[in-house]
Amino acid sequence: MDYSIICFTKKGLKAAKKVSDLITKKGGKGFELYVKSTRVEECDDFTKTDLSVSDWASEAMRRKRVLLFVGACGIAIRAIAPHIESKLSDSPVLVVDEDARFVIPLLSGHYGRANEIAKRMAADLGAIAVVTTATDINEKFAIDVFARKNGLAITDKDSIKVISSKILAGERIVLAVDNERITEDSKIPDEVNVVPRFRSMYDATKAGFADERVDVTIGKTSNGATMHLKPLKYVVGVGCRKDTDPAILKKFVDGILADNDIDISDVLCIASIDLKADERALIDYSNDNKLPFFTFTSDELQRISGEFTSSVFVKETTGVDNVCERAAICACNEYEDGAELILKKVSDNGITAAIAKRDWRIKFYGE
Repeated sequence: MDYSIICFTKKGLKAAKKVSDLITKKGGKGFELYVKSTRVEECDDFTKTDLSVSDWASEAMRRKRVLLFVGACGIAIRAIAPHIESKLSDSPVLVVDEDARFVIPLLSGHYGRANEIAKRMAADLGAIAVVTTATDINEKFAIDVFARKNGLAITDKDSIKVISSKILAGERIVLAVDNERITEDSKIPDEVNVVPRFRSMYDATKAGFADERVDVTIGKTSNGATMHLKPLKYVVGVGCRKDTDPAILKKFVDGILADNDIDISDVLCIASIDLKADERALIDYSNDNKLPFFTFTSDELQRISGEFTSSVFVKETTGVDNVCERAAICACNEYEDGAELILKKVSDNGITAAIAKRDWRIKFYGE
């Protein structure tokens, strides 16, 4: 994940540099460091920003970066408030105090991984992670974390709080999924009762699960609430020339999805090389469709095994012989799934794209 870090004082600058050094040491794929103060001199790796803090936050959230404020929580809250949209799409936002004693996830703790980032960062800093979500505090199964880790779409975000409240009240939920979809090393938590998925449309309709595209469901709780989790089966790998027109890229990617009878709601993410992490056309496509945008280094892409459409020009330009096909498979591997290329590289107007299909699996991590 890519980070945008902002600080406001000389003391905050020291803490920010400490955090950025840790990100680099841990193999972080990229970070941007900003100083918002006339009292702090220029320093290596940091950029003074002329944007208001709110505009800076807006731009970072548009680019789906991890926002890290080194300073007071109030500054962060006021900056991000106008730009908050949905718990399933908001960027993760964290605060670190100037002494680097506390790491506080403010926004998108579960689905955006802010809680995980906070815990990991606090451990590296020797600090305390101030996590306040109820399922974390009580060490209970969190359905939104489970969905995100397994590449499942939550079709009704309002059901998250219903399911969570039942778990916190000591009730069990029922998760229906084919046994062969569950990995052998899964540690099913006590709060979850796993049952086989309904085998026929008659049984599914009778039980209230009529959508045949839903392979994973949360069974009815005592108040009648039901949550459907839909496997996001496809990944689109994309490469493009610098400063590609966003409208042209959108038309091209939408076209290949339509040609392959794939709805955008079934796409897990788009993926590319890290050289394209700031490519406006890819960022816009990701944001417009509320899709994660994964990027990988040339070394990560090159390590992917398989038969790919090789290009000498791409190799000389990026350091890897193919971007779109390898990126699509690489993104699937992030979920520990098998995958196959169902569409090898196609190109037009300097844009290349490929589609991989996940052999999706369900894994319980002992949440």
